[in-house]
Amino acid sequence: MPDRIRIKPNQSHGVPWSPFGRGLFQTWVDSGCRPLWWPGILFATCLTVFPMVVSAVPESESPADLTAAPIEVLSESGRYVIEYNTAPNPIPRNEMFEMRVTVREPLKNGPAAHVSLEVDAGMPGHGHGMNTLPVVKGSPTDGFQVQGMCLHMAGDWELIFTIRRGVMSDRGVAQVHVE
Repeated sequence: MPDRIRIKPNQSHGVPWSPFGRGLFQTWVDSGCRPLWWPGILFATCLTVFPMVVSAVPESESPADLTAAPIEVLSESGRYVIEYNTAPNPIPRNEMFEMRVTVREPLKNGPAAHVSLEVDAGMPGHGHGMNTLPVVKGSPTDGFQVQGMCLHMAGDWELIFTIRRGVMSDRGVAQVHVE
């Protein structure tokens, strides 16, 4: 009795060995039979499945949902004013939401230049944060778009905005209650 058994590919049709034999597809290809109704079946399937897939994809929040009056938060140093709106508003429990954030410098009476923004959230009463990692896009002059926010529990949360300019950083904290 050999120590090991070696399985060789099936040399009769040039297809690697399969425990299921040649298979219907390979038999169909080898026979050269390509029915004329195949494109029609494919087209009908696309017409049937595509509308179901498109209707199952949730629509993204429109910018009109972010037109409510922004909430203002003063940074810890007082150098920046952070304005933010959420969509949807109020923030839902355990559902994704997005934010529009603007960082202003009150002393210059305009948007803060050359800054970057990081956003996080945490529940100080429970000692944990979100289960998601938010993504911040945009620029200081046009405003920042924050996506991937999800406050997964009811209770008191803190939205933490970290503003960086070079090696300097400042942060603002907004208190939020989620039902």
